[in-house]
Amino acid sequence: FAVPKGRILDEALPVMARAGVVPEETFHDKANRSLTFATTREDMRLIRVRAFDVATFVAHGAAQMGLGVGLGRAGRGGGADRPRRAEP
Repeated sequence: FAVPKGRILDEALPVMARAGVVPEETFHDKANRSLTFATTREDMRLIRVRAFDVATFVAHGAAQMGLGVGLGRAGRGGGADRPRRAEP
């Protein structure tokens, strides 16, 4: 699972925790330059990348899923300051 560094990740961590996905302690160490991190789920690892690299990691198969442009908007365009598009 590819996750972006920064504000998006800070907002996503509580949601991920409620879903039972909690990263290992070293994930929170900003000085740690590791790319992948274990979680409380044995079947899931996190890849911490720059926000614009998330789609690249998914497209090339390095991650099966990625957290996108805003919480609840994975894979959709727009950000928190743009209105949500109506679903077809």
